[in-house]
Amino acid sequence: MPKVKKASKSVIKLVKGMKDILPNEQVYWELIRNKVSAAARDYGFQYIDTPVVEATALFKRAVGEETDAVSKEMYSFVDQGGEKLSLRPENTAGVVRAYIEHGMLNLPQPVKLFYFAPQFRHDKPQAGRYRQFWQFGFEVLGENDPIVDAQMISLSYFILQELGLNVEVQVNSIGDDNCVKKCQDLAKDAPQTVDHLCDECNKHFTSVLEYLDELDVKYNLNSKIVRGLDYYTRTAWEIVETSEEGKLNALGGGGRYDDLVYLMGGRQTPAIGFACGVERIINKMKDVKAPLPENWRPDVYVATLGPEARKKALHLLLELRKENVSVSEDLAKTGLKGQLESADKKGARFALILGQKEIVDGTVLIRDMENGVQEVVDIKKAVKEVQKRLEHHLIAKVLKKSK
Repeated sequence: MPKVKKASKSVIKLVKGMKDILPNEQVYWELIRNKVSAAARDYGFQYIDTPVVEATALFKRAVGEETDAVSKEMYSFVDQGGEKLSLRPENTAGVVRAYIEHGMLNLPQPVKLFYFAPQFRHDKPQAGRYRQFWQFGFEVLGENDPIVDAQMISLSYFILQELGLNVEVQVNSIGDDNCVKKCQDLAKDAPQTVDHLCDECNKHFTSVLEYLDELDVKYNLNSKIVRGLDYYTRTAWEIVETSEEGKLNALGGGGRYDDLVYLMGGRQTPAIGFACGVERIINKMKDVKAPLPENWRPDVYVATLGPEARKKALHLLLELRKENVSVSEDLAKTGLKGQLESADKKGARFALILGQKEIVDGTVLIRDMENGVQEVVDIKKAVKEVQKRLEHHLIAKVLKKSK
């Protein structure tokens, strides 16, 4: 018997502030991805991927050199060619760069894009906050109408509601450059920005609120919502989860950035977007015990006894998968009892059992895992027989629920 090597004394561990997403967590991630993708489809958004690494100058110009995201938290380095690069601390800047660089300014406007991607900030790690963190976000470029603001706010609101969270919108208007300058001049009186909006910005914001009322979005005016990035103008909002204690926990937010495309070298283009933190959402879903879909369970488990049966099972598995039957197996196991126990633990509806006798007879044994009833069928008809039984099983399940 060969000697078992001892474990190395030095074990390389996870980098501080990072997180492994283990298989038992994936049900949350898959649910959120599915909800986001479904919403994007319904609202007419197209998916975009941009690189994790961008020129450092991109974020300095777009996000602002004095913001914490750029000045304190950004992962930056000089590569082997001497180029100054950074891991993206947020996604909007990269999306806007792609919009300009690939001529999307010349497409029919507005251009509606969404993403689901990791971001990086060297922030202090804490509950729900990591140095690599995931966000999903939606961007609309090329439209100034306040109805789009309301639609984007409602989109962020209803996605989180769909995930089982009790949320509300905290909304504000920070106006355009003229309004912001006016408030800075009056800072000694601590004015609320909305009280000093120019006529055009005031009209825009009033329309946004009227549209939100029509959409039945629960919102509160909050003059403190200004967002932490330099590019925001006019409408700004956060989506917050309300705890039983009344504490507000921000899960995402967004706003208009009507000057950003121009600032990045494109023509003057109105735009709006939002992003939500996936890890924060998952933590809240766990806190409130938000409903989750049933764990995946195979339709069929293929069990074998003997080397010839294992060979035959490979072809049977292939045929089942071609017909979109979800199937599981543990062909490396040799004992039938252990395989059937595995089928039971995995929640398989039926087991197909192949042994030496079945190989000789050209048959397969179908076992109903709920009641243990078994039946011998021709192996050539096994796939169709499985499909028929699965259909009957589904009908019975639906009828049971309707009673």
